[in-house]
Amino acid sequence: MELELDDSVAVSIKEINRLRREAVEDISRQIQESCRRKPEPVLPGQFPPGQKKSPELVIQVTTRRQLEAVREMGIESVCMPYELFLQNGLPEDVCVLPAVNHEEEALDLTRAKKVVVNNIGQIAAAEGKIVYGGQRLNVFNTQAVAFLHGLGLSRVILSPELNLRELSALTKEMGVLLEVVGYGRLELMLMENCVIKNRTGTCTCQT
Repeated sequence: MELELDDSVAVSIKEINRLRREAVEDISRQIQESCRRKPEPVLPGQFPPGQKKSPELVIQVTTRRQLEAVREMGIESVCMPYELFLQNGLPEDVCVLPAVNHEEEALDLTRAKKVVVNNIGQIAAAEGKIVYGGQRLNVFNTQAVAFLHGLGLSRVILSPELNLRELSALTKEMGVLLEVVGYGRLELMLMENCVIKNRTGTCTCQT
């Protein structure tokens, strides 16, 4: 910035700092407004007509002991990790695929009829099955649901980070079955290497 001033005219440092601060705030506000994403309406025909349906309780277990307890309770929809499904799963159970699997690790889904995928690459492996979207897909909005529905997913678990207002807005517009996590422990971080073993050389972790 260049200023042309008559002799004997002075501007205090305080005023110069105020002008600089106001200019920076104004520029920052303009940048934020230019980058703000506007929600796009769901286009007609993206989803099948919504049907009123009573809420369904779905239980996900992680151990054989939990599975046996759920069986005794008569819960119909039971989800379980891939390894547990291979050992104890029934065809009507839901097989939850791991969040990460390497290309050389072939998935055996011969007995599975329903599969939860946790990354886009697993959809091809679950071809011919009833495919659900897991929470690792991080579904936040209608565009994500529409995209996954177009890939053949019939049910989607919404991100546990959504609040009640955001969940309500989604459920009013969808014709696709949506799930929310009501209770349980959530994974906060997924790492291939054990930080304890890297630090100490040994680890007694069971997961």
